[in-house]
Amino acid sequence: MQALRGSRPPVGTGAGYGYTAACRTPSILKRHVHRPPLLCPSRSARALFPLTRSSIHSAMARARHNLQRMLRACGNSLRGLVLGWRFETAFREEVLLGAVLLPLSFWVGRDALDYVLLIGSLVMLMVTELFNSAIEALTDRISTDYHELSGRAKDYAAAAVFLTFLVMLGVWGAIAWLRFAAT
Repeated sequence: MQALRGSRPPVGTGAGYGYTAACRTPSILKRHVHRPPLLCPSRSARALFPLTRSSIHSAMARARHNLQRMLRACGNSLRGLVLGWRFETAFREEVLLGAVLLPLSFWVGRDALDYVLLIGSLVMLMVTELFNSAIEALTDRISTDYHELSGRAKDYAAAAVFLTFLVMLGVWGAIAWLRFAAT
């Protein structure tokens, strides 16, 4: 193992702690850390980041590609919301509940923190319902026959929705209590 690392200088002698002439990096670092030549601090910034016409065009192409990827991802997200509305009754019910509770949150809440908690708990319920629907769709795609593991996965997802619903009720109840009963 010692042969792979190289020989170390004796402690306290200072041997091996000088600087090399090509790059002002301590020779002890050059011995143990492999640095590519472009990362040498003595190189100029122009050598590190050459700006050529092709590099600018490739950077613009990457930016265009990233924008297209983000737009496709947004399209997939919107399609997931539409499919959730179309095929999942529980998600439709929660969206309708949100349509009622969203304006009500501005009456129940007193400040920005209350609004964030009220609306955030409602959105988290919808997110959990979408995860539940995804798990159910995946288990049904594998097999519609009963299997203990598939049943447990669906039950876990349903329990997550239930717990999120309880959290939402707790948040709404606590803020409503502070707004109306505590005064």
